[in-house]
Amino acid sequence: MTKLFESYKLKELGKFLKSTRINLGFTQKDVEKITGITSDSLRRVEQGQVLLRFDTLILLSMAYKKDLIEDLKVYCNSTRLLSYYTRLEDLIINYRLETLQNLRQDYYDYIKCFEPDTPINYHVECQFEKLLSGISKYNSSTPQDSLEDFIDAMRINNTLFNIYNYHQFKYTVFEMRILLLIALALSTKNEFASSNDMLVYCLKRVNLNRNSTYNEKLLAIKIYFNLSYNYHRIDCHDKAHKYSVKGIDFCNKHYISYGLATLLYRKGIAEFFLNKPKYLMTLNQSLTLLLIEEKESLAKKYIDITYKNYGIPLSLDTLCNISKN
Repeated sequence: MTKLFESYKLKELGKFLKSTRINLGFTQKDVEKITGITSDSLRRVEQGQVLLRFDTLILLSMAYKKDLIEDLKVYCNSTRLLSYYTRLEDLIINYRLETLQNLRQDYYDYIKCFEPDTPINYHVECQFEKLLSGISKYNSSTPQDSLEDFIDAMRINNTLFNIYNYHQFKYTVFEMRILLLIALALSTKNEFASSNDMLVYCLKRVNLNRNSTYNEKLLAIKIYFNLSYNYHRIDCHDKAHKYSVKGIDFCNKHYISYGLATLLYRKGIAEFFLNKPKYLMTLNQSLTLLLIEEKESLAKKYIDITYKNYGIPLSLDTLCNISKN
């Protein structure tokens, strides 16, 4: 049967649908003639008294000549979860370890600025809490302990899930992120073959075409980066280079700068090990992009790590000169 939409601000959504109808000059009877949705049903939807059915939303989209499925995202009660997930990405990219190790408190502090919502779907909230716990452990001194939390998060909706039968299930975009994190947790246990197989599976399952959502595109970029990094860790530099280039091409194709600096860095390190002459230029492109994004402290960390791990001297002072050569 058609699923009902849950965890949405029904009254606000109803007001939006009513104003859309009125702006088009339609009465409720007009909409009934066009869609077959009774006036009484539409009245209850517009008053926020009932949960929307998917087929109802499709019919209204056709009548109003508007993508109401896309508009629906604005009225989602899990907006605070999505907003916090964006913050989480920033914390990870900028290595804010102190905050990452206490995510639950940071999450509760963060959502205080949001207006109270009606209750979020219980399973969604439980899944998110397990995810936060796992990420805190992943960024601790014992990252391998995160695996159990990530698996528990996945089992909330897929009770029979395990790391061997993951290909038997269907996943939401959010659950694909959890699967990505499971793959990363496996790599902390040096199970690189299993980790890479899972990442490649994620890459095949995520929507990579031009109609994909922004969150799907960000997920793809993270997968490319982590495949490149995993192959670097097992000294398979050809594949590390391959996936970094694929990630860079994907960013350029979709005009996204997110993750581009890290992918350029992975490409530069792979070029260094493959004795490609332009590795220094690539590394400095990565640093330049970090400076453009006003992440100078992160650029300095890259410089320190690069010299410590690979003996490659980089400097912010010489970026312009090197890039010209």
